[in-house]
Amino acid sequence: MERVHVGDNWRFDNVLGMDDPFTKRNAAGVAHADIAGEVTPKSLGSRIDLGGRTLEIVQVPGHAPDATALLDRANGLIFTGDTFYEGPIYVFGKGSDRVAFIRSTERLAALAPSLRKVLASHNVAVSDPALLVKLRDAARAVSNGTAAGKLDGGLVTYAFDHFSLVFPRN
Repeated sequence: MERVHVGDNWRFDNVLGMDDPFTKRNAAGVAHADIAGEVTPKSLGSRIDLGGRTLEIVQVPGHAPDATALLDRANGLIFTGDTFYEGPIYVFGKGSDRVAFIRSTERLAALAPSLRKVLASHNVAVSDPALLVKLRDAARAVSNGTAAGKLDGGLVTYAFDHFSLVFPRN
C-alpha cells in the first residue's frame, strides 16, 4: 500500500509533533510503529536548541489541537504557524476549536510587547507584533458577540484590519 503524505513532512528525516491525539491520527499516513519513538514528551520538550539559537515551543491550539508557535525570545521573534497570519485565518477545519483559539490569542498577545517581529506561515512573511494584540481583541469581539460577521454557507467571516477570522456557523 502506498503511504499518504500530509504537507511536506515526508521530505524530512526527523519530524516531531505535539503529544496529542490529533497529531497522532494525522501522522502523514506513517504506521505508528515507524514514528512511535519520535513523538514523545522527552523528544519534543519545551525548547529546541539550534546551536546558538533557542526556540521555545508555545502551544497555541485552536486552528488545530496540536498547533504550536516557536518563540525566539532572545531575538524577539515568533513563528506563529497557522494561528496568526495576515489574511483569512481559518478556525473551522477538522480538530479546530473556537474556545482554544481564543485562549491562544490571549497567550500570543501577552508576548507581543517583547517581540520585534512576527514570522507567519502564509501571505505576509513579517508582521508587526501589535497585530497579535489586535488578533486577541478581534477574537474577544467574536466571542462576546460584538463583531459583525458575514455568513457564507456554513462559515462566518469576521473582517478586521490586516486579517479576518473564519469560523463555522453555530
